[in-house]
Amino acid sequence: MKPTVKSRRAKEMDAEDRYKHEREYWDRRAEVILRDPAYSYRHPHLPTLEDLGRSIPYLVPVIDFWGPVRGKRVLDLACGDGWISLSLAKSGAMAYGCDISPNLIEIAMRYASENNLSDLTDFRTMASEEITYQDEFFDFVIMHAALHHCDLDKTTNQVRRVLKPRGKAVFIEDYAYHPLMRLYRRMTPGQHTETEEALDDENLAQIVSRFSSHHFEHYGIFNLFETSASRFATKFRPVLRKIDSVLMKGFPRIRRYAKLVQIFVVK
Repeated sequence: MKPTVKSRRAKEMDAEDRYKHEREYWDRRAEVILRDPAYSYRHPHLPTLEDLGRSIPYLVPVIDFWGPVRGKRVLDLACGDGWISLSLAKSGAMAYGCDISPNLIEIAMRYASENNLSDLTDFRTMASEEITYQDEFFDFVIMHAALHHCDLDKTTNQVRRVLKPRGKAVFIEDYAYHPLMRLYRRMTPGQHTETEEALDDENLAQIVSRFSSHHFEHYGIFNLFETSASRFATKFRPVLRKIDSVLMKGFPRIRRYAKLVQIFVVK
């Protein structure tokens, strides 16, 4: 696949320029929440990881892959506002979250405090390529929709380093080949950073080469709205899920055109 304009721009940036660009982009988005005095960080019905799996089916294989998380150290790498970290903590894990955006980390910490989860969470500002956790510290690592913003070699080397022997990691990422998503990315440059690029098959091979075993799952041929709260998505999502499931079971090659690819690896 030919590199896009965005990928060429990313390759021209050094690490500090990339970090600065990503940090500023996500800080601006998070600042809208931080500046809102009426925004509530309290969530009386904060979901556990199992609850998330019931509402977001592509998380079910993650739960099955890891097994029980209670008492485990789990890293939510590039955690954003900490929504996965908080659910991990609610499930009894010791959840560590890091992100390049100080504003997003501030939001995550406020969520943890307001929902009495500060003792089970540890949020820090750092780039995924330069995390400072000690070697072989984590049982599990998850990276949701973030690896395609990062240097693949540096980030996956860091993930391998901090995992315990036989530790498990999951990367949930944009896949490069869905025709509508490729068009969407080109038509909505303001919704993406200039350094991000959906993962292609060469990238997948590059990632899994660092680990002892791996497998993939794919989601979203027609169902492109898995996490959307819109009325349209809520109404049609069950039907679209079923159509996608039938298609991918009956025609495995169509998985190449999925919106998301999940990469499951074992150290």
